[in-house]
Amino acid sequence: MSKIDWPMLRPFERYLKDTFSIDVRSMALFRICLGMVLLIDLLDRIRFLEAFYTDYGFAPRYSVLVEFYDHYQFSLHFLTGDIYTQSFLFGFHLLVTLAFIIGFKTRWMTFFSWVLSVSLTNRNPGIIFGGDVVVRMILFWSMFVPLGLYYSVDAALNKVKYAQKKFFSAGSVGLLIQLLLVYVFAGLHKHHPQWVSDGTALAYALELDQFATKFGVWLRQFPGFLRALTHTTLILELFGPAMFLLPLGREKWRLFGVLAFCGLHLGIFFTMNVGLFPWMCISAWIIFLPSLFWDWLRRKSKSTRGAGYTIYYDGECGFCKKGVYLLKEFMRLHAVTLLPADVKPKILIRMHEENSWVIEDRQGKLFTKYRGFMQLLSQAPLPSFVYLTLKSDFSKWIGNKVYHWVSHHRRQVSAITACLRWKDQDYFHPRWMKWIVLLLLFEVVSICLGALDWPTQKLEERIHPLALTFPLRSFLRLDQSWAMFAPYPTDDDGWYIIFGKTVSGAEVNLWTTDYKHPYTMPEAVNKTFISHRWRKYLRNLRDRPDIKYRKYFGQYLCQKTNRNRQGEDKLDVVKIKFMHQRTSFSAPYPIEENTLWTHLCSGKAATINEVFANIQ
Repeated sequence: MSKIDWPMLRPFERYLKDTFSIDVRSMALFRICLGMVLLIDLLDRIRFLEAFYTDYGFAPRYSVLVEFYDHYQFSLHFLTGDIYTQSFLFGFHLLVTLAFIIGFKTRWMTFFSWVLSVSLTNRNPGIIFGGDVVVRMILFWSMFVPLGLYYSVDAALNKVKYAQKKFFSAGSVGLLIQLLLVYVFAGLHKHHPQWVSDGTALAYALELDQFATKFGVWLRQFPGFLRALTHTTLILELFGPAMFLLPLGREKWRLFGVLAFCGLHLGIFFTMNVGLFPWMCISAWIIFLPSLFWDWLRRKSKSTRGAGYTIYYDGECGFCKKGVYLLKEFMRLHAVTLLPADVKPKILIRMHEENSWVIEDRQGKLFTKYRGFMQLLSQAPLPSFVYLTLKSDFSKWIGNKVYHWVSHHRRQVSAITACLRWKDQDYFHPRWMKWIVLLLLFEVVSICLGALDWPTQKLEERIHPLALTFPLRSFLRLDQSWAMFAPYPTDDDGWYIIFGKTVSGAEVNLWTTDYKHPYTMPEAVNKTFISHRWRKYLRNLRDRPDIKYRKYFGQYLCQKTNRNRQGEDKLDVVKIKFMHQRTSFSAPYPIEENTLWTHLCSGKAATINEVFANIQ
């Protein structure tokens, strides 16, 4: 069936292609930066593997499945609740992330990254924050985009090179629109006078000791500056995305927009402790970097790196050929020539004599082994300190040892690199994909609209996602709400006091704060929460008054503490208090002691009144 041509739609199609095309170099940097953020996030989660993801933590599988689980959702982490299986899954997740970073089987690694990200979200929803949702949605749309077109293992071993600077598909439209929706709807949620008229929202946000950094605390003395920043933030969120849709001066506007939004998140990073959220968002904005930026960077650097250099490799050695193609790709040596050694008898003899590849420079001088590697390194766009480090005598000794081992263990190395296969990829995208993307975008927009606070009950009831699509959006985890510090920043601040009493009557501190002096504010309130995920969980512990969260946290504290205790030294009762203090610009509000939960370690969760006397 031939493609229908509508002349009247050609300008619109041209606009779509120009607006939603992605530079392949931006895709590569986006993939690497997003992968690095995912890697750091995984390593941070591993620190609390038992507490977050096993049946011995505060969210055992049965508690999540019974109390919080949607039966359309899935999680690989529900397979077992022991720490060994969870460690295996995290190890696999780390390997997938590393493969994603280097662009090895990128499409599959993007899919696995999304599956594993959704699995983590569904396994313990109590520690999920806005940055996790951003990453989850960006990974989802990235599955429709070939992120391995450039600077990747896939690109190095692809016999059909992608010849264009930009890539356009329905997937690129979905990916870019999703990121713009995050900020438009984040702005629409901020309709309170603190954002719109008073301009005091950021000042209130920085009054929260559990979030503010030292720099954020210092900025409290400049209310006028914070008022200007408040209005600037709201304007940027509401109207900034339009910069990426303008038809005139598109690339300059796009570059300015990327810098503006990255600047916004750098400001958040320096003033507020919100974990990896700023870096998750910055990594997402990198994909918007226009060709203008890369062309400028290319003019400033050597565009013919490696010109006049030739790498001769053993044509009968499969991994040798793969290795030199990978080096050329990752060292960015575009002008280097790659040839099998048997094209020149002199080179072939030298290769067999030294059992090594041969590098020929512009003057025809030959280099082998680690010296050859250093010659190539001198042409690569690397910082000088890296080159000088690798040029040291110790690095040379290590390099020659490694090269000697590889050259004498070709069979083993060939087996290891067997998974690196040559490809004949044509980057084909089926026509039906655009309809899938269109339907998914419609669903995402309806979800975002349904999450807004509408002025009338009638609108609230009419504007929402279709009930028919609930299983789909639940399974794919398309749910999203961007009400961050909206409609206004909370004024609830404070710190936790958590302690227990043993069978013998001795008191035991179970948290990072001083339980004997609960009314004394800690020197750094934000550090008492251990990490941003613990803070998110503990905020849920207080904000959700039902016993779902609190009883399992009490149970976790009992089990963890009693693991190495015997007899009368065992913990008998746990008490969880929150020292609440509302934020204020003038005189501070009095500190209120709120007892959230009291837990009997005998296996029974008690109400406060049942054991209050035993704790005093």
